[in-house]
Formats: sequence, structure tokens, C-alpha cells
Amino acid sequence: MSFTQMDMFAATHLPPPSDLPTPAEARQQARCRASNVLSEFKLLRDILDRHEETLRKRWTKKTRTKRKEVLLTIWPTMAPSHRPDFEAFQKSRMSRAAYLMPYMNIEDLSQGNTLLLLLNARGRNQPSNFTHADFEACRLGHVSGAVMPAFLNNFTMFLDGEDIETYGRMVAWDDDDSAFDLMMSQRAFQPGEALLILEIQEKVLHFLVQWSQLVLHDIAAADLVDAYPVKPALDPPKSTEEWSSIATLAKEAPYRLPAQLDINRLKAIFAAKLAASVDHVWALREDPGYFQDAVQDISMKFFLYTPQTRSARNKRRD
Repeated sequence: MSFTQMDMFAATHLPPPSDLPTPAEARQQARCRASNVLSEFKLLRDILDRHEETLRKRWTKKTRTKRKEVLLTIWPTMAPSHRPDFEAFQKSRMSRAAYLMPYMNIEDLSQGNTLLLLLNARGRNQPSNFTHADFEACRLGHVSGAVMPAFLNNFTMFLDGEDIETYGRMVAWDDDDSAFDLMMSQRAFQPGEALLILEIQEKVLHFLVQWSQLVLHDIAAADLVDAYPVKPALDPPKSTEEWSSIATLAKEAPYRLPAQLDINRLKAIFAAKLAASVDHVWALREDPGYFQDAVQDISMKFFLYTPQTRSARNKRRD
């Protein structure tokens, strides 16, 4: 790291970045990781197209002890407890995987349908649907300085599309006037953040492929796809808890497809609200009867909700 860059980060009192790649190095890393992510996703989707029902049945029948054995076979150093990033932060431990993927832990993945939810979400939806959720999941590591992304100024990286030419594409601000604005509006990413997201997705998808192959141990890996016909896609698994609660929804959220905002519908709602407000203002101005009714409504609401009125109602109730 040059003196100028070190001085810049020292002045901001922020932890230094994990790396300072050149544009060529960042592009190479992005292309390599994006290629792995997309190939693992395609393989996982092909497996689910043929064996998802079998995977669900076999996993559901396994005891929690057997599930833990499977998880540790694939990922021997997987965190044992829920929210390992909190534990690592409290004990001042440097555990990169715990900070990057706190939802990948034995306690959560061995319970209920959690792993099946993750399998369906990641195997049936493009990796681009999870970019913001993956980066948000490692917020504690980022804020605490335990896991810092690389830093490359004057560039924006895009994580959209379904092929290697678009997923992980990096653009210089000098070459595209909108690149900086797209990064600041969070529709694209700073290159270091994008590389961190690609690292997370590469590990999660590789784990799910290995898990599928282990659960389907009686089928040769080379025959998982070509030797079986495609079956109709299954709906996402249901929660194993009879009643959904806020706690249940929060617990399962990292394993489901992130909620998608319908911008067009929001625009339509705001436009309708604006039109109704404009009509209301014009009616107040032009229609004396409407104005009188509106004032009476406001007066009645004020009377009903003044402290004196509430006190009087409470006395009568008592």
C-alpha cells in the first residue's frame, strides 16, 4: 500500500482494505469467481430439476445427529451455533466464514426445513437475486473491520445478468457517465464489495452441490444430470412450525429468496395518492360545501382526541 493510500485511510479512521488490486487484477478475480458461481448454479439447478423431491425426502428422514454428520463431512469447520458472527465479535476472534456467512451454521441448517429452503432458493433463482442480501449478511464483519473488502477507486462492478459477460462486469467511471451514480444508488457495487459477494456465492453454491451429491450418494456424480429426466419444479418447502411468527420469519429469511420491491407498482400507488391529494386541494378551493365538510371532519377528530376529551371518556367508562 502506498503512503498516499495509507494516509487516506488513516485520516478517515477506517480499517484498511483487505487488498488494493489493479483494474486488471480485479477483472481477473471477478471473471474467475463469476465463472465458478454461474457454473455451480447451473449444476445445482440441473440436479434440482431431476432430484429435488428425492433430496427432500431423504433429508427429512434423517435425524438431527445424522444431519450434523453430513454437514461436517462437507464443511468440517462449519460454525456450530446460531449467529457465529456475534460470538466471534464478542470473543474477538477472527473467523472469516462466520462473518461472511453467519447463516451457514450447524444449529440452523440441521433444524427443520432450513437447508431445504436454502437449496430451493439458491438452486431455482439466479445468483443476481441474492447480491444485496449476501452483502448485508456480513454487515457485522464489515462494520467491525473483521472482514474488509478490497478497494479500487474510479470503477463500478455490475452483478446482473446470467452470463459471464455481464455478471461481474467492471466499468470505469470515465467510460460510463452513469457508472458512479449506479454504484451510489446501490444498483451496482464498488469492486471490492462485488468481489466479496462473489466469494460468498461461490462458497454457498459449492457447498449445496456437494451436499446434494452426498445425499444422493448412491448415484454417481457423472450420472446425476444426464441419466435422469427433468421433472416439474416443486414449490419452496413450507415452514415446519405450525404458526408463523415474526421470530420464525426472521430466522428463515436468510434461507429464502429476498423480497423483491415492485417499483412500478410503488410508482402507481404514489401517483394515485398524488392525484387524490391534488383533487382534494382543488375541491377545498372551489367547492364551499366540500370545504365545510372537511373542516367539520377535522374539528370532530380534534375534539375526539384532545387530552381533555380522553380524560372525560375515561371517567365515564370508570
